[in-house]
Amino acid sequence: MAMNPQVGAASTHVHDLLTGPPQAGLVRRVGRDRAAVEVAGRLIVLVRATGPQTLPCSVVVPRLDLAGVDGERALVGHQQLVVGDHRVEIVRWWDPPRVHPGARSVGPQPSGGPSVLDDDTLRALRDAATALVARDTTAAECLVQVLGRGRGSTPDADDAVAGLLLAGRRLADPDALRDVEAVGATVARAAPSRTTLLSAELLRAAAHGYAVPVLVQHLTSPTAHSAAEVERLGATSGRATLAGVRVLHRAWRRGAREAVTA
Repeated sequence: MAMNPQVGAASTHVHDLLTGPPQAGLVRRVGRDRAAVEVAGRLIVLVRATGPQTLPCSVVVPRLDLAGVDGERALVGHQQLVVGDHRVEIVRWWDPPRVHPGARSVGPQPSGGPSVLDDDTLRALRDAATALVARDTTAAECLVQVLGRGRGSTPDADDAVAGLLLAGRRLADPDALRDVEAVGATVARAAPSRTTLLSAELLRAAAHGYAVPVLVQHLTSPTAHSAAEVERLGATSGRATLAGVRVLHRAWRRGAREAVTA
């Protein structure tokens, strides 16, 4: 069969999948602007261009002519991704945007209107945020229990957990960062058995500080405009993510006040 080769530029977040020995994968979803390939319980997303909402698990390709291959097997590894008679050779790597620690604030966060999260989920998030600010890694237990709550390819509770972890990373000092990363790692390990494949991949990325550019920009230099850009992510994903950011920020401010008055 004649191959249709093309070159691609891959996120370093999926470097291990694309550079290791070839592994069998499966094309999970094909759309006009993206296609997803499952491999080793992880997810690689093929896109035609990068932008404010580019996922950290993306591979950018010049053409996305994969019509009719949904459900077909793929082969991933040795810097190649093969689906049917299509072959993508990875010739360039790019670093996805990353949240860096050490901020003193993530700015005032908008209320975002009515909550997209149920009361039990909000309570668990608040408990997790309080524990995380106190450098108590049992925060992970509170976060793991809400994974998978909500509809869609990234349930709302998962988006909120990602927002909380990323805000915690942004506000962490070097010592606290180790605790945030430990909690994130626990969440990432639990996610594949509790939520969707895409959501688990994005939680894995969040545990390392990676997220879509518009969210990293907001956490780095928060403004009303950047918050509005995040709110536009998905049907409710942006609002849920900001809810997680707000919960962590409020817990952090309470902790800072208590430290001053102690």
